Amino acid sequence: MDFLLDPMLAYLILLGGILLAFLAIITPGTGILELGAVFCFFLVGYAVYNWSMDGWGSFVSVLSGINLIVALLATASVAGFMWFSVQKSRDAAHAIPAHDLEGLVGQIGEARTEVHEEGSVQVGAELWSARSEKEIPAGSSIRVVGREGFVVIVEQADGSTS
Repeated sequence: MDFLLDPMLAYLILLGGILLAFLAIITPGTGILELGAVFCFFLVGYAVYNWSMDGWGSFVSVLSGINLIVALLATASVAGFMWFSVQKSRDAAHAIPAHDLEGLVGQIGEARTEVHEEGSVQVGAELWSARSEKEIPAGSSIRVVGREGFVVIVEQADGSTS
């Protein structure tokens, strides 16, 4: 594992660990990103532990082993990705919902299945679970008269037959 002692490689692995940790924070769940970040930090810790440092002179020699152009490009890439991700996350958090669920009431759609106690209707571009007091055959035109959670209450539209 002596190849890990290269300061440039250790720096790039450190950036990879920071990126994985950042991604783990904004997309929690599986643990894979977290494990990847911990593994990267372990590898960097191994490299730093095994560098022979006896003061500032050794610190400067480690820094001289880092290619400045690669380090700047890698740092700028990670920083740019993080900035972009934070901006998009902030925009998504403050975005107004694209559709108003209350706006469904009064819209016309089509019964995809027979609707009575339960069924499916197509309203706009979305397929909804539906309920009706009267039986509505599949293929009939429907009108949304209400909504209970994610179930729309429908009635057969006037003049619609199957």
